[in-house]
Amino acid sequence: MAEFTTGLIHNKGQWAKRPISTFSVRVKNKGPSNEVVNVKGFYIKHHKKKEYISEVIALLPQSQKDKKYYAEFDELEFQLFTTSENVDIFAWGRSKVGRMTKYEVKKLKTKSYSTKKEIQNNNTLPMYLYIPNPDFNTVSVIESVTKKKVTDILVGTTPINVGVNPITNRIYVVNKGSSDLTVIDGISNKVITTIVVGKSPEKVTVDSEQNKVFVYNGGSNNTSVISGRTYTVIETIDN
Repeated sequence: MAEFTTGLIHNKGQWAKRPISTFSVRVKNKGPSNEVVNVKGFYIKHHKKKEYISEVIALLPQSQKDKKYYAEFDELEFQLFTTSENVDIFAWGRSKVGRMTKYEVKKLKTKSYSTKKEIQNNNTLPMYLYIPNPDFNTVSVIESVTKKKVTDILVGTTPINVGVNPITNRIYVVNKGSSDLTVIDGISNKVITTIVVGKSPEKVTVDSEQNKVFVYNGGSNNTSVISGRTYTVIETIDN
């Protein structure tokens, strides 16, 4: 596994004067096999590092994908973890008025916060990466600092995507083959429940503030809206 980071980005300013409004990532798979990239975005507040983005990107051989993320914070950092070094990663910021700022994404051997070492000390819980294994119906839990695998969690059939609510510490795994969603406790790494959704779900988006989960079902062409409190489908939206 390879790890990349932007380092700490200082982004203070007001409206159009803020250097970065959105942050873009391009991931390109040069290799002959499927690869996975885990993108994590953090903002810094009161010397504490808070995760607000956690997304798993699946890449077919010889393919690339572009992603754009909200970035209007005074200080932020993006970290990306890949399953192999066949993946090239490019990242850049863009201001509200469209001005582009290029950031070189450097590969790290160890994490380093030279100007704010207290950030790491304020994290009371370990940070994990959740990598779906579609061929084995499991999700691998990787400790993000040591890169060691903690465990494999048995989920549904053909897990292909993962969403995280950093506020409630819940992990949501989309199982395309069994048409359901596995909910995992991010502290114990145990399965809480499994929720039946539409046919052949493909993508998951988590609204942390409203504690809702949106699952796009490719086979039935609709979206299941799930309550993160009751773990039930509260609405189905036709696409």
